[in-house]
Amino acid sequence: EMSISASAKLSYGNFGEEHKAGSATKVTTSTEAGGVAAIKKYADKTATEKTASDAALVALVTAHTNAAAISGAPATATAANIAATADALAAARAYSAAHGHANLASEGSTGIADAAVAGTGADAVTPAGAGYKYGSEFDVVVSGSGEAGGIAYSASMTIDEDAASNSTGTVSMSSSGFTLAYGQDDFGDLVADNANGLEEAAGDIKLSYAANGLSASYEMSDTGNDAYYMRAGYTGAGLTVGIESADTDGSGAGSAVNTVSLGYTMGAMTVSYDSDDKATTTANPVGNHYDAKITYTMGDTVLSAGTDEVESHYVGLTTSVAGLSLTMRSEQDSKKKADGTLYASSENEVSLSYTMGALTVAYAKDTGDTGKFGDEAETLTTVTYDLGGVTLVAKGNDQDETEVSAAFSF
Repeated sequence: EMSISASAKLSYGNFGEEHKAGSATKVTTSTEAGGVAAIKKYADKTATEKTASDAALVALVTAHTNAAAISGAPATATAANIAATADALAAARAYSAAHGHANLASEGSTGIADAAVAGTGADAVTPAGAGYKYGSEFDVVVSGSGEAGGIAYSASMTIDEDAASNSTGTVSMSSSGFTLAYGQDDFGDLVADNANGLEEAAGDIKLSYAANGLSASYEMSDTGNDAYYMRAGYTGAGLTVGIESADTDGSGAGSAVNTVSLGYTMGAMTVSYDSDDKATTTANPVGNHYDAKITYTMGDTVLSAGTDEVESHYVGLTTSVAGLSLTMRSEQDSKKKADGTLYASSENEVSLSYTMGALTVAYAKDTGDTGKFGDEAETLTTVTYDLGGVTLVAKGNDQDETEVSAAFSF
């Protein structure tokens, strides 16, 4: 059985998850531990800033790349020989891209040579974005499914206006409760950070089984790094028991983390607990993690609360009444590390939407997303008008990004 669907979108704005604020004065919180302060052209810096800038760039490249790639001894390298060394520039570009600093990665060779990572502040000043512009998209999805010899199978392909974005979807085969599926970065248990510090699926192959309350799956990557994620569980009579084992970065022995979970549902109430055996390290001074949660459901209203190993307590509520939907969640400050800093800071989330016929107005705020852009921004307001085959959307966020679009389905 074959099916074909298509969609198109016409948009105007400066919206996006990357650093495209359209203003040189935009400030975003750095994803790098310790932060990045006042990134600007080398020529615009004061003498003191230039000295600190040179030392910081040498340290950055030396710490995260092959030190031999820099011409001259790293400890005594000057701004001149760093700027003149192509390998050092490439290393700085790769490092900044990997850590989400799109402002460094997108400035080009001259910009990277002159840019400097200075000090240990918490903020980075991003360069001017592309500003307002028109954009268009067109996608065609071809999918097929069938069955032969007791084996059900399916596959799909997406044809995009950008040839580089053409892709095949998940190819799967199922029989007697077993499913084997393959799809490049289609499975979300294995995750990796993209250039903007956002998690994206990284699992490629998944074998799973589900029948009679039993479930099991094994997920892996085909990139040769030996990453895997395995889980097994049983659900019956209100009880849920699970075990997981994972090495999500494929780094080998000693890095696998095992997790056990237990949940029980009594009418409207569900209680769950899970704990892992993650080892204590410098990067993970807490050691093993646990999460304890409880939810209570009353019709369209769900109350929830929980805590974890660093005492980050949270309470939440979701409800909907006559077209109005509300979600609220508050997480309190956690306990402190030996140096007095918090393991995790407090944050509050609230989202409110109202639907009246074809019109939906929504507002969302998450204080944990400070400094992010696009749909991941701290504050997002959206107005949607759905005409069936045509959907009109206007949206804006706290980063002065706005966009209006018309999406079409065929």
